[in-house]
Amino acid sequence: MKRKRLYVAAAVTLLAAGGGAWWWTQARQHDALPPIEIPAGCPKPIAHGYNLYPFSPAYVHSEFIALWHLYSSQDSPVARFLTASERARLAPSFDNALWLDSERIFSFRDDRIGILDATGRELLPPTFDEVQFLAAATGAPIPARQGKRWGYINRNGQWVIAPQFADARPFFEGRAAVKDGKDWGYLDSDGQMVIAPQFYSVGPFNESVSYAHVCKFSQQSKRNSCFAIDRTGQRREDIDEVAGIPFNRNEEWRRVIDGLFKPHALYPQEDENKRWGFVDSDGRWVIAPQYLHAHAFTEGVAAVQSPDGWGFIGHDGRWVIVPQYSDAWPFNNGVAVVGERGAQGLIDREGRLLLPQRYFLQNHVNADFSEGLVPFRRSGPVQSDDRWGFMDFQGNEVISPRYVFEGFGGRTNFWHGLVYDEVNNAAISAAGCPMARPWWWL
Repeated sequence: MKRKRLYVAAAVTLLAAGGGAWWWTQARQHDALPPIEIPAGCPKPIAHGYNLYPFSPAYVHSEFIALWHLYSSQDSPVARFLTASERARLAPSFDNALWLDSERIFSFRDDRIGILDATGRELLPPTFDEVQFLAAATGAPIPARQGKRWGYINRNGQWVIAPQFADARPFFEGRAAVKDGKDWGYLDSDGQMVIAPQFYSVGPFNESVSYAHVCKFSQQSKRNSCFAIDRTGQRREDIDEVAGIPFNRNEEWRRVIDGLFKPHALYPQEDENKRWGFVDSDGRWVIAPQYLHAHAFTEGVAAVQSPDGWGFIGHDGRWVIVPQYSDAWPFNNGVAVVGERGAQGLIDREGRLLLPQRYFLQNHVNADFSEGLVPFRRSGPVQSDDRWGFMDFQGNEVISPRYVFEGFGGRTNFWHGLVYDEVNNAAISAAGCPMARPWWWL
């Protein structure tokens, strides 16, 4: 189980290593897409580069692994867009605005970024072309771009490290990766280059891991090599590599991702007779294998399939909601999707039917139904170009089906008030407003 979590962390970092190629591919693939509809009453969506990553769980940049710890709370003000009432009160003359922290606001006008205080008073007119908003969670200088050059600003918008780099990443443990020419190196908080530019790919330092993952091209062997370095730039020989991604034998990675992938008390497991039960973290059977299929426990219950259909059991293995459905998926935010003859409905923890089984709802195991909204589509089997919308728990249509969730891997969940439209690469608010758009989306 521990090794599995190591591989998950490695996969996330590996994805980040190829981020540049992905970014260019996405831009070319979406050149032909028409602009996404902006409903009446919505603010102008901001243009993003790196700033998409906080809103897109599917394409997390490696440096944001550490930032998730600081930004995991739904109550955190960092990078939260102002609500309609907040915009009207604090930033009425701007295209859009989001919170830098509880005392500062990033304001947008004509795709440039300025800073307001918490009362809406302008501290700095729109000046920057791009700012990595999520980096404000660290309390360290914030990467910002003016023209083609990146530097670092403080929370008042003043340059603390002048714009001079081709690219820049957030600070961790007093180190920030910057790109000088074609290679990456690391700065200290005074702006001094402490690890010379020499890498084609870099990862972050952070409070739980005492090394960073880097990749370097060898002119002698004409091959790429990936390894770990400490804060002085020295190679860490005590760290292994798996698929080019290092991890420590002492499981330092496990401490990093425990905040991302919290273990359940019990895990669904299939036995040699293809029956499902539940084991603890040591692999011991707690609920004997007896089910045709099973999902993980969420909110104290697990959906399991018996010969009589799907129902829900507690940690003691007793039925909480007796088997009666043709399909069922885990509870989240007090509700669960259940199926009958190809359509889905919604039940509460008592098994009461909130929505009748005549809708086509999101039925992925990762569905979380935050914001009190449920993804739905009009009809038929799932297609790659399906348009999805959102309804509330009473069946009222809040956002009409107009967004495409390509792949549909559980990524219609709201997170920090936003949901990610993969085809248009846009962050959508619970009011149905596109709040962030990619730079190629004109």
